[in-house]
Amino acid sequence: MSTQTPMRWDEALVHCRTRMEPCVLATVLGTSGSTPRDVGAKCVITRAALHDSIGGGGLEHLVTAAAREMLTEEDPAQRIEHFPLGQAAGQCCGGAVAVLLEPITPTVAPLALFGAGHVGRALVRILGELPFHVIWIDARRNEFPEAVPSNVDMRVAADPLAEIERLPSDLPALVMTHDHDLDRRLVAALLRRSDSAFVGLIASEVKAARFRMRLAAEGIDEDRLAGLASPVGLPDIPGKEPMAVAVSIAAQLLGTLRSRRAPRVAGSQAGIAWHELRALQEPSRG
Repeated sequence: MSTQTPMRWDEALVHCRTRMEPCVLATVLGTSGSTPRDVGAKCVITRAALHDSIGGGGLEHLVTAAAREMLTEEDPAQRIEHFPLGQAAGQCCGGAVAVLLEPITPTVAPLALFGAGHVGRALVRILGELPFHVIWIDARRNEFPEAVPSNVDMRVAADPLAEIERLPSDLPALVMTHDHDLDRRLVAALLRRSDSAFVGLIASEVKAARFRMRLAAEGIDEDRLAGLASPVGLPDIPGKEPMAVAVSIAAQLLGTLRSRRAPRVAGSQAGIAWHELRALQEPSRG
């Protein structure tokens, strides 16, 4: 049972967005007969909590179960569910309710960035305009700028290595600190995590080759080493200035993010079927 304090549905949406927590917004679209709540009533369902109410009892139990089933799907789509309160929900009202279930998943991708040097600062300026939530880590407080974009979480860490254990799973990570030995240890720790989605290291060709030799000698699996992007960034974007390097890295990140998302087949149906919407517009016969 969740120990989270219930909130109004609108507060819950803001809370979930801030925490990057997937949720489902349930809205009563149509009613027939006697029902506990009217059209427009809303609640928010997460994997562990229910916020606000669309009527309680058996109806809310069924809606919550349907919403949490959606949260297990890889690419959930909004849909309308119909609930006869007497037969399906066991409520004495005897009416029926149509509920719109809208899955709301984080629209940004989390990213770990180790290093607040010249390229790191330039990259954060770019990522501030892109769909990323950046966890920016450095031991040097004074290297961070006074103001950062709203999607950047600055973390001053005396031991950046310890932060790796606190990172979410399936997280892309970039390493570009001021210390080559720290770079190597960070990359090694990230590659040892089987759930690391992408590991990029800023380096020259010589540094990258030396790192791969050292990491192999330290027992990093060959398949994991093959996935290390170093030198990180797209090679066909010229320039060694911090902003030019940052542009090439951001472009590579966007390409990686897009490749991980399954493209929608052209002409395929998305969202709610038209016949369901039309049925809700017809006068109730119950």
